[in-house]
Amino acid sequence: MGTLILQLILAVDIAALTWLFLWYGQRRVVAAFRDREMRLLMGLAQGVVVVDGHGDVVAMNEEARSLFSGHDIDQEVNIEKRLPLFFEDGKCVRMSEHPFHRAFDGKRSIPPSKRWVKRGTDLVPVSISAAFVPSFQDASSAVVGLVQDISREELMERMKSDFIGIASHQLRSPMASLKWYGEMLTKDVEGLLPKAQREYLHRMNDATQRMISLVDDFLSASRFETYGDTMHEDKISVTQLLRHIVETQDLLIQSRHLSVRVSQEGTIRPVYADPAMLREVLANFVANAVKYNREKGRVSVSVREDGNKIEVRVRDTGVGIPKDQHGRVFAKFFRADNAVSQGFKGTGLGLYTAKIILDQMHGQIRFESELGKGTTFWISFPRDQREKI
Repeated sequence: MGTLILQLILAVDIAALTWLFLWYGQRRVVAAFRDREMRLLMGLAQGVVVVDGHGDVVAMNEEARSLFSGHDIDQEVNIEKRLPLFFEDGKCVRMSEHPFHRAFDGKRSIPPSKRWVKRGTDLVPVSISAAFVPSFQDASSAVVGLVQDISREELMERMKSDFIGIASHQLRSPMASLKWYGEMLTKDVEGLLPKAQREYLHRMNDATQRMISLVDDFLSASRFETYGDTMHEDKISVTQLLRHIVETQDLLIQSRHLSVRVSQEGTIRPVYADPAMLREVLANFVANAVKYNREKGRVSVSVREDGNKIEVRVRDTGVGIPKDQHGRVFAKFFRADNAVSQGFKGTGLGLYTAKIILDQMHGQIRFESELGKGTTFWISFPRDQREKI
């Protein structure tokens, strides 16, 4: 009996020692993996800053050290004390707006945003993003921030914008003059001209207007490509904005005898978004629904709130889009074959621009279209553009 008890005690001891060995080995393996992850993280080309749950900086790579030159990163620094390192509109970023604080507070990822850091007496533009990590190294939670110097990209974008602005001005000015002279000529001598010459004059005026529209649309697309990330959020009623957009199409709506209805499902809270960008998106879809519709057709625009998102549906009874061209709808300068053959005018930049803006707003587009029966677009985006998820 005593021998049996001794054997049982020995077996338990061996099992305990085996478990302890495996546990210790597993800990070493996990530690090795974590060390490897940290080395990979610290080796990134962007600046990397790791802040623990107490708001103390626990790690920073060489690129981040160079961006935050002059700051003693070996000291434990609270997030609030780090706020002067980030600037916006020449002012220090407030605690509540700090990307690391927002990531901790919401336990989520913060998409890239533009801020500035101080280097000597200069402010250097940087892109900052942050991600909440529930378990990092030996800390219970942490935030990993990526900071990248974008001063070179900013310079290139300014050069591109300046070139586009100058080139477009040089194109638009003579075309505007040509349009004015054409309209004056039409007004003064149209009744004295033979029918063929009057037709030529009208075609010249139409061609001039198309060129002006092309330049304007190209400028709009280029502006949002270049400055799309510099949003200025404001409080907006989407339903009211849509009604204003429809009013701008009133002449075309009446001349085509269209029925246009704007409605909303339930109560829609105001959105926080850039007014110019949101208007550009919605105006493109409404204008297309009006422009490519049939005589006495219908346009239905509805708004609904789905959790933290707003969905706008624009439905028309127009010419539709050929199925084999659905994949090219948002391509630059794309125009559907049937729209071109039926004489509808356009530049092929409207939906391209809308897609660029919606991508920057973290929005989505889907559509259904049947040739000869019409098209429906669904546009959705976060209700609060200050907190894009």
